Amino acid sequence: MRISSGGNVGIGNTSSISELLYVSSISGDSRIGLNAPTDSDAEIKFSENNVVKYTIGHDAFTGNFVIGTANVDAPKLTISSGGTVSIGSSTATNPLSIRTANGESYLRFLNANGTSYGDLERSITGNGAVRITTPYFRVTGTLETQGIQSALGIVFNNNSVTGDKTSVTLNDYEEGTWTPRLNQGGADVTPYPNQAIGRYIRIGKLLHISFYFYSTTPNSLSGNWRVQGLPYDLRFSLSSGYQKISLGYQSINGTNYYTNNSRGQVNVTNALEIYAPWQTTSFTSGGLEISGTGTLLIA
Repeated sequence: MRISSGGNVGIGNTSSISELLYVSSISGDSRIGLNAPTDSDAEIKFSENNVVKYTIGHDAFTGNFVIGTANVDAPKLTISSGGTVSIGSSTATNPLSIRTANGESYLRFLNANGTSYGDLERSITGNGAVRITTPYFRVTGTLETQGIQSALGIVFNNNSVTGDKTSVTLNDYEEGTWTPRLNQGGADVTPYPNQAIGRYIRIGKLLHISFYFYSTTPNSLSGNWRVQGLPYDLRFSLSSGYQKISLGYQSINGTNYYTNNSRGQVNVTNALEIYAPWQTTSFTSGGLEISGTGTLLIA
């Protein structure tokens, strides 16, 4: 052992001492051992101006290796003897556990520039669901058979008792708006401002639509009425007949109509043909008002 004139201490090979404490073996491994009595912690503390900032060591109570603040009883990172890791908690029972001070779990992924590229978070509010926030999410490899699969979507397994059903993949869910156009004889009717409103929800091949249209601009044309401007092309021919939706309130030329037989039927892929008592009535005066809702199959 050697003590330099500056107060540095060298143990072992002490030919050069530039650190406050320098340990070097003559040959083989260099080791420093800390031994505490039974049920006592073994710690190394790091201080600034006599205030302990961090502590590393063995927590005798849990048997874990800990990086803590004032001591190992205030853990920030815990590694168990089995190799499991916990951040923000003294409990390391899973391969990796993360816990913030308020009980939330949060994991952030950074790109090469050090900026956030995605977050994985479990909130303590609501139902505590796990939320993934990222501009791009992709799953590769094979996951559970009920769940997300790469380039496929969400797969719902065949759980039929009779075995006569097949697995279904949900590869598209979308919500949006569309602008309904009411057409007679090939010409659109001009809608009243902000009174041509449509909304839709798409789930796979199913399309649920609703719409409302109102006009006070007669066109005095003839022919069948159609609703156009649909957000997707539709399947117009089914083995059991044609697709159709129910029409709600209907009014033309000052006469109101509302019957159970009024419907919009898919005779072509991009329009709903009106089947109602007024389906060929010319719009000549007053107002034209119609609404409808229903679920259809996309082409």
